[in-house]
Amino acid sequence: MRGCGAANDAAGLTAPDASGLGVKLAVGRNLADAGLQVDDIDRINTHGSGTPVNDRMEAATYSQIFTGPHPPLLFATKVAFGHSLGATRALEALATLMALESGCVPPIVGHRTTRTECRLPVARPDAEPDAGPGTRVPDARFALSLTIGFGGFNTALIFEAPNTGGNP
Repeated sequence: MRGCGAANDAAGLTAPDASGLGVKLAVGRNLADAGLQVDDIDRINTHGSGTPVNDRMEAATYSQIFTGPHPPLLFATKVAFGHSLGATRALEALATLMALESGCVPPIVGHRTTRTECRLPVARPDAEPDAGPGTRVPDARFALSLTIGFGGFNTALIFEAPNTGGNP
């Protein structure tokens, strides 16, 4: 783990702040803790709850934060294993680590249409049908995992791929 950041938007018990302020603060604090810039992030394991309010906010917020010429690839694992409440953060962190180590990002199960608010690439199930499960994305160095918890508690973690030689 390279860094962490958290913020609480306290917008509601189950719905995130529609402006994405809590997510922006958590990601910003995470990047600062890791000593990285937005352009250093190669992959994002989104919260990806599949709800219209959450997905709209996440799509717009990531598109506002990651504006560089090489945007990170978005993927989401929650839809594959369900919402496990308190264990969600751990499962998403493990999936992020596995994606970095294997060089393969799992597709978003059941994904059909990318929201218009999202200007970042998305790991789609139909991206490479002959390549087997997942999208091959070798050479990713840093991946961010974001969890949006009940009560507006947002936690962002950055992981570094193994054997990348330490600090940038």
